[in-house]
Amino acid sequence: MLGFQEKLESQLANLFSPFETEKEWQEFQKKTDLELEQILNEVALITSIATINESPGDLKVVRKKINQFEQNLRHFWRLPLDRLEILIWVAFEAGMQFNREFRNAAAESNDHVFEALTRLHAKACQTSLAILTLLKSGFADDAFARWRSLHEISVIGSFISKNGQELAEKYLLHRPIQQYKIMCAQIKVHGRNSEEEVSQEDMVVLEDLHDKLIKRFGKSFSSDYGWAVETLKKNRPTFRDIEEIVGLDHFRPYYRMASDNVHANSHGLYYRMGINQDDGKILLGGPSNAGLEGPGHDTAISLMQITISLLLTRPSVPTNITATILTTLAREAGYAFAQTHRKLEP
Repeated sequence: MLGFQEKLESQLANLFSPFETEKEWQEFQKKTDLELEQILNEVALITSIATINESPGDLKVVRKKINQFEQNLRHFWRLPLDRLEILIWVAFEAGMQFNREFRNAAAESNDHVFEALTRLHAKACQTSLAILTLLKSGFADDAFARWRSLHEISVIGSFISKNGQELAEKYLLHRPIQQYKIMCAQIKVHGRNSEEEVSQEDMVVLEDLHDKLIKRFGKSFSSDYGWAVETLKKNRPTFRDIEEIVGLDHFRPYYRMASDNVHANSHGLYYRMGINQDDGKILLGGPSNAGLEGPGHDTAISLMQITISLLLTRPSVPTNITATILTTLAREAGYAFAQTHRKLEP
């Protein structure tokens, strides 16, 4: 029960209230909320404009600090970074020369292995350059995340190289299956993003192509690695199955660690390559000069592997020499990363 004092306060509140009904009170609240929202928007706009106007000076200071940091990092890691960059450009030139020399003959013979591997190799070179850029800027964890993609390219390239034309054709023909899945996802969320609506004509063409491929290769072809079903003798093969059969599953622990930098699991919040001897108290929100060894060395190995997979589809004395050079460069890059990393250890 209400006490005397509480009853009195309640009666006084009702007596002096400017609102006669609950509806009037709700309308007043609604009006107040709208006015408050308008005030907040105006304050945010004024603050944003002031921040933009004042930012050039602030950015100049920040950029100067970043440039100095990157200069120091590149000086400290110069030898391994240079060796990795040399390896990348040797691999790039080897792939470009290989494509130039054999492209016409491969097109005439409808060489699916050549088509798949040259495209995988070009993607591998681009990914390696992206990793190098991240390493030079002190983002070891992000570089490791990109190595994860490079490892996948290397594994798929090795698998296709070892299994020939039929598998390579299925791999290339699997593209419309992925496009169809993307189209279905776009249709599902249309109206909730800024994407244009998928045209009816595109839907019909892609759906028809999808259905023809399923009819030709079977329902299991629709899975993510459906193109590898027959070779692996599994209805729903995984990347791990392919990794094991080409003998690159010893990279699995590093692949899992790299995945922590792609996904938002809790382990990835605490394990950061950019923190040397972390005690769990440091929150890394920017670049660091630590942790470059892992992604740098792994990048050298994976790029070497995919390049050799490509070159040895046309074995010759020159390609064998290039393969040996790439192996040596990758080994030297790994050694340089390891030696430099030791200098950071307490």
